[in-house]
Amino acid sequence: MTQTTEFDDQRYLVDWIHKAEWIFPTRSSETGNLSSRTPSLVTDLHFEHYLIGRSELGLDGDITFGWSVCEEHRTMNRHWYKISEKNQNPQTDLNKAFILSVAQASPKDRFFVVDWSVEEEQNAPPSLNWKIKEVIVNAGNIKWASNQKLAEYQSKTISKSVKAALESRKNCEHNGLISKWLMRIGSEHLKRLLITRCLMNFGGLYLTDIDAVGTDTSGRTQIIEFKRKDPAKGNDCYQLLPLPPAKETISTYLNVIATELDPIKKNKVELNATFKNKDRWKQMPAEACFGLDTSHAKNIELCERTGMIYRHIIWNNDEKTPGNLLEADLTPVHFQNLLMLTVCAKHIEKISRTGGRDSGSYTTNTRFQLMIPEKIFEPVKIAPY
Repeated sequence: MTQTTEFDDQRYLVDWIHKAEWIFPTRSSETGNLSSRTPSLVTDLHFEHYLIGRSELGLDGDITFGWSVCEEHRTMNRHWYKISEKNQNPQTDLNKAFILSVAQASPKDRFFVVDWSVEEEQNAPPSLNWKIKEVIVNAGNIKWASNQKLAEYQSKTISKSVKAALESRKNCEHNGLISKWLMRIGSEHLKRLLITRCLMNFGGLYLTDIDAVGTDTSGRTQIIEFKRKDPAKGNDCYQLLPLPPAKETISTYLNVIATELDPIKKNKVELNATFKNKDRWKQMPAEACFGLDTSHAKNIELCERTGMIYRHIIWNNDEKTPGNLLEADLTPVHFQNLLMLTVCAKHIEKISRTGGRDSGSYTTNTRFQLMIPEKIFEPVKIAPY
């Protein structure tokens, strides 16, 4: 009598989350590896499942997850995507307030809801189903757009791209780097994580994820950014001359990056010569600071225009191995030294440059970051329990 093996959907999903992070080698002499982003999936889960509820952070209002944003290449207008949470209507009061705030400040931005499902297939890649729908703002009301052509096109192209990417990874063998933590997460949450990572990695939209959108104790909408990292030494930071007014620093730096620096970012000789121009740039004394990529800096600038809040929470730790940071249940191993700041334009007075992969970019091109001094963050200590 043949004995059938019971299908373990949790192990199946954990396996495919790893495979979704697999990077193929660029040379025949190399071997594939899990992406450098893989360990941070665990700290992201720690934030969502543990830190978000700690009273020390003051995040007592409503919270929603699953937002991301990208720029449309031709117009540079931004497209916002909300991955549906199965236990939450995407048109909750919080999501509506966020959409209305963004639309009022940036009326050419567009908004999309990503409905999804995951079908598990034993001995085969999962079947990920996407239904993207656009919503519009009309006279202060949010409704489904009558023209869904772009959303339908994206649903088809993303489905095709993700299917091909997963099929190409079905025989990849990984070391289960973050299985210990993922196995403690319920299947429904694992499915949403798989959907999110496939959309980010294979969707072709070059999305920037937003860790959370919430409200503060006064009811103001806030964008919340969480990172586990240690400060840069600040040895290669530059201040624009003349320094723009405090309220215009972010928009000015973003404009200079887009019009002057991005066009020459592949030419290191020209880029170095540009920063040596003492009439245009002043090299700043080294000091510990944290960098924000331009995609995140644009969210700060958006908050300045809308009256929303940008809350930056940093777990100030240079340890990258999840096992040295977190127990299997996502609680911290040791006391946590956090840094918090409600970021405003006045906090940014200089920029730096870094390799794309070092900043978590999709490419290896030079990236420009807006720098915030460590000394202005508020320290918060959290004891494990």
